[in-house]
Amino acid sequence: MAHVMEYNTNRKRNKPMSISEMGLTMEQFEKKIGEFGCYCPVRLAENDELFDCREENTAPLVTRLPGAEGCLPKARYNSAFCSTSLRYIVDTSDADLHPHIPTDLRFAVEYNGKTYRTAGPEELRKFMANPEKYLPPQALKALPGVDGLPKRLPIGAIPHDSFPRQMALRGFCPVCFQETRQHYEGLHEGNANILALYQGKIYAFCSEECRTRFMHRPWLYADLKLPNKLPPMKVSISVDELPLPGYLEQTVAYVLRNALAMCSKFRPKYPFLTPERSALIYMALQLKALNPRTPDYLRFRARSRVERFERACQLIDQLTTIMPVDYLAECQRSETLSRQLHEFLSLQGQLDNEDRWVYSI
Repeated sequence: MAHVMEYNTNRKRNKPMSISEMGLTMEQFEKKIGEFGCYCPVRLAENDELFDCREENTAPLVTRLPGAEGCLPKARYNSAFCSTSLRYIVDTSDADLHPHIPTDLRFAVEYNGKTYRTAGPEELRKFMANPEKYLPPQALKALPGVDGLPKRLPIGAIPHDSFPRQMALRGFCPVCFQETRQHYEGLHEGNANILALYQGKIYAFCSEECRTRFMHRPWLYADLKLPNKLPPMKVSISVDELPLPGYLEQTVAYVLRNALAMCSKFRPKYPFLTPERSALIYMALQLKALNPRTPDYLRFRARSRVERFERACQLIDQLTTIMPVDYLAECQRSETLSRQLHEFLSLQGQLDNEDRWVYSI
């Protein structure tokens, strides 16, 4: 109960009060929301930055409850209050801190009957120490009107077929362009799914990081002018609409290059077949084994077929090495020679068609 007593005491003394532990709903918070809305007044005053606490946070939005001493009637208010609202422990085990309660209002404050949100523990500490510094009339910077605030747009806010015609800067990322001093090298095409609305214009960004920087200071990136020379825009084309060479390049080029490389390295010559026929069959078997759309068990079987084909091709070189010049009777031949010669002769007269080489896999 210490945090409740601390809240009531500060309220009577007209001091800022952390409300992260008070159990307020978002509807209750918004009924008394101040002139800064959900934007952090500390970031705006010190960094000239629009920090929307609904979209971003600098620390986990978790309230860490105090130990049993914070619930006793004789508990010291400041001790219990500081252990949860102002002191923020990250990745530290503390036996005095009990359950962690997620809350969007972790760094929310109530002051003079109005509620405010701060970006994180450091901003909360500064606001609690001197709230008048960050609020009118002492605050030198006021929150822009609704038309002057940037707004993130969801995915699919505009149809892809109209991108980038509806975009400001013709769809180029304003952050990259501005930070390269508006040079040609900074013209990076934006992503049609990463958009923001500002002053009636839609901007596209190349990354979420660039959009976040734009949301903080949009006035830095508005009203930019493109150079006369622009890079060509990327046009989305369906693979089915490509001409045959382009279609093959986008679909089978990688697998085909690998199969050709393996064939040129192995240089197959199957017994009783010409080198040309051997190379064609070897290529077909490799394509079956390398096809990424084939199930794993079929690719395994195709790879085994390739290995059997390679072993048959190697029989010629093996027999050349161990075959004697003079004829030897079968009883005089070595076991290895007899076995390899039998395997070699068993390949003679076999059928040479698709059923044997491809469909048998």
